[in-house]
Amino acid sequence: MGIRLFPRTDNDANLAELINVPQETFDLLRYIEEQYQGEAKEATKWPENDWYEMFRNHIKGHEELEKAHKFRVSGWGYFDENYLGPDAHCAGEIKDPVLARKIFDSADFKELSNHIDFERVFQLSQFICYG
Repeated sequence: MGIRLFPRTDNDANLAELINVPQETFDLLRYIEEQYQGEAKEATKWPENDWYEMFRNHIKGHEELEKAHKFRVSGWGYFDENYLGPDAHCAGEIKDPVLARKIFDSADFKELSNHIDFERVFQLSQFICYG
């Protein structure tokens, strides 16, 4: 399949702590993205579908912005779906901290949060989601 693991929170301070970037990183990322989306609407500048490529080129080489973008898009990445029950859907929430820990430990990019213990990851996330 290909289901990714994400934190439930949309709080920028929590997201920043989860991946160890300055708190303003997600605000800056959103600002840059909105600028390219807005400029893309002006058809004389470039074709509208190129805004994303221009945005990606803008953040390229800025480690914290790239890290925040990757996390926003992919979360902690794919995980071992065998931990989910047979009746699990392709999107859901994991509120049980024991199960969440097992699933988190199997995630491809869990190292994004290696600087804090799992209990703090779970607390900052509110709970863990997949989808």
